[in-house]
Amino acid sequence: MGQKASPGGIEERALELAGRIVQAYAPAAWTDARVEAWIDWAGGETDLGAAIGEFAETLTRRAQAKGLVKEPAERARFRDALTSAFLSGTIAIGAAPQSQAPTVVDAARPGAVAALRELTATFRGEQAAAAAAVELGVRLQAVMDAVLRCEGEAEACADPARNPSLARAAHAARQAGASSAVILEAVSLARAGESEWRAAAP
Repeated sequence: MGQKASPGGIEERALELAGRIVQAYAPAAWTDARVEAWIDWAGGETDLGAAIGEFAETLTRRAQAKGLVKEPAERARFRDALTSAFLSGTIAIGAAPQSQAPTVVDAARPGAVAALRELTATFRGEQAAAAAAVELGVRLQAVMDAVLRCEGEAEACADPARNPSLARAAHAARQAGASSAVILEAVSLARAGESEWRAAAP
C-alpha cells in the first residue's frame, strides 16, 4: 500500500493491529513496531501526531500552572519543543515508577561517608529480612505438613507432645525466629484444612 507523507514529517501508513488493517499517522522515521507501541500508549488512537500534540499541550498547561512558563511566547516554545522531542525520539514516555526513587548521596557534603554507611546497613537489613522470611516460610510449612501428614486423631496430631514430627518442626521453626504465636497459627491453619503457608516476602 502507498504511504502519504505530510509536510510536518507525519505520514499515513497501513498497519496491521490485532488482525485488522488500520491507517496510522506517525513520523516517517518510526518503525512499525514503534508506531504500534505508541498506539498502545495512546489507548488505540492511530493519529499519533494529534495524540502527542494533545499530551504536550497537557504538560504545558501543568508547567504553566507551576509557574515554569509564563509568557505566551515562552509557553508556545515550550509546547513546540516538547512535541518535537517526542516525535524525534529524543524523549519517550514510560509508566510511573512503582518503587521509591534511589537515594543520591553527595560525596562532597559533610557526613557523606556516614550517610553511605547508613544506606548500606539499610540495604543489608532488607536483604537479611527477605532471606529470613523465605527460611521461616519453609520452617512453618514443615509445621503444617507435620500436622497434615499425621494419621492419628486430630487433637493428637496438633499436639507436639504426641506428634514427634510436629515437635521437631516446631523446634526448627523456633530456631529460625518464629514466635510461639506464629507456630500455633500454622498448626491452626493445618487443622482447618489449609495446606500452604502463604506469606509475601518483604
